[in-house]
Amino acid sequence: MGDEENVIHPRVDLLGDLAPPAFYGVWTKKSQNLSDAHQEVAALKNLGYDAKVYLTTEWTNLDPEPWYVVSAGQYGSEEEANVVCDKLKQQERKDAFVQYTGTHY
Repeated sequence: MGDEENVIHPRVDLLGDLAPPAFYGVWTKKSQNLSDAHQEVAALKNLGYDAKVYLTTEWTNLDPEPWYVVSAGQYGSEEEANVVCDKLKQQERKDAFVQYTGTHY
């Protein structure tokens, strides 16, 4: 299976033809190289996180340029995401930050 097949395309992967709800992500990696993003996902999964890769151009509040971003999970509130972000910063992910996705296109 190629790397491109492992990118989360929420419209297809999660809910068929329906757009998924917006969420707060704890972003740890941004890359235009999909393999780099998948390496980060594997590392986060080894730490116990439900990490996934997202394509920024599919969400209204993320970068309009095509980047692969890695989130250490999907969170319903900013407070919940901040707790996870603080924990990740203690696990050598000093650049981790919380960002809201906005709606899916």
